[in-house]
Amino acid sequence: MLVRTFRPHRLLSREAFSQLALDYTTFGMGYVERRRAMSGAAHSLVFAITCYVSCLS
Repeated sequence: MLVRTFRPHRLLSREAFSQLALDYTTFGMGYVERRRAMSGAAHSLVFAITCYVSCLS
């Protein structure tokens, strides 16, 4: 239901939000990385795989 009601943003795609929502409901956490352009402005938000992040901690 979250993905169905999500409106894509210029920084966060529907696909990235779908992966984030799945990890949050599965693992209870989700990570998003803000990518910056050369100018310093936010370019996009990229989904970070939770399994790799939580396994390294």
